Amino acid sequence: MNGKDGFDPWGLWLSQAEGIGTRTALRLFGAFRRLSGEEGEKSVYELAQAMEKSGFARQLYEMGEKDLRDLSRAALGERGAMKVPELLKKAKRISPQEAAEDLSRRGMAFVSLEDPAYPGRLRAIPDMPLGLYYKGRLPDPAAPAAAVIGSRRADRYGLEQAERFAAALARQGVIVISGMALGVDGAAGRAALKAGGASFAVLGSGADICYPPANRDLYDLLSRRGGILSEYVPGTQARPGLFPPRNRIISGLSDLVLVIEARAGSGTLITTDYALAQGREVFALPGRVTDPLSEGCNRLLSQGASIALDPKDLTERFFGIREGDPPRKKKKEEGGSQRKARGIHEIQQMVFSVLSEERPMCEAEILLRCGSGIWGLEENLGSALMLLVLQDLAEEREGGYIKRPGAGELF
Repeated sequence: MNGKDGFDPWGLWLSQAEGIGTRTALRLFGAFRRLSGEEGEKSVYELAQAMEKSGFARQLYEMGEKDLRDLSRAALGERGAMKVPELLKKAKRISPQEAAEDLSRRGMAFVSLEDPAYPGRLRAIPDMPLGLYYKGRLPDPAAPAAAVIGSRRADRYGLEQAERFAAALARQGVIVISGMALGVDGAAGRAALKAGGASFAVLGSGADICYPPANRDLYDLLSRRGGILSEYVPGTQARPGLFPPRNRIISGLSDLVLVIEARAGSGTLITTDYALAQGREVFALPGRVTDPLSEGCNRLLSQGASIALDPKDLTERFFGIREGDPPRKKKKEEGGSQRKARGIHEIQQMVFSVLSEERPMCEAEILLRCGSGIWGLEENLGSALMLLVLQDLAEEREGGYIKRPGAGELF
């Protein structure tokens, strides 16, 4: 199914189809399987697994107008039957092979949900990307991974601790994931590479755009000795709205998230919200209660995050790797993250189903309408609501949350 450039041109084409996101693509795939007489999967995770090696993107590209309309109607109703075929017709103006060749000329590659090389950790998060563009290589799926993130304006203490933790993790074979931002992210990435380990960055721009420009040296190092990843089409310039969605991939690629420094209300805390929604462990470095750069970390600790006083708190307590041990493969099974993510996704579906399009509902009312006895509902309600807002399925207004008009169903 791969083109001559080593990656799937059809999956690349589907990812570049304007207006077709992962949710829509998986709903189309689910309807295609039902119409083909195959057993239909109900879960987004089951569909993501079944999409591997399916060849669905190519079938979608080659599908006639009538069949495409019927498929869209089965997947998305009459509204979808009107909109989706037009979007895909427009996308067919681009040749998949030409798109693949252009990407290869840029020194980049692409991995889609149909590719077995697609990161398994990402298949287990509720809002997985349809595909990833990358320079360098993809993270080793068998190696343990930790996101090391924090303030762009970190002080000397924060930078020193980022380097200390990232270097220690890297020496024990733990992959270090970051957003390559100024401050903590950049310090962690450099330290991991300097220690001889592997590091990867997920960007809020195209993977061919070095952002921030001040980290050009790190960008070049990661391209050669790790990887630069993005869900955004090459050439996409960084802008504020692209960073929050990118953060779900940083946490999704990791087994745990370590926050070094963060102010209250920092964008770093969006990543921790994603991490909790995905069932990932969150660690935080404590700081003085009078230090604004530690306010976010201290608040995370007060809310139940694990404390990070020494790299051994992560390498030994979480990953089970002792100093002097040879680098180990990942201790936890992929299924563990997936089981947690499924619970969160089910909570998200439940919350979405009770929201009103007409009036805001406070969290207490949402809990009441969802009912009691739901494992993890109260603890994860905030994360579920945050994900719905980030996915443009709900809005936060005065008095609570409201379902976005026309949001349809949560898949």
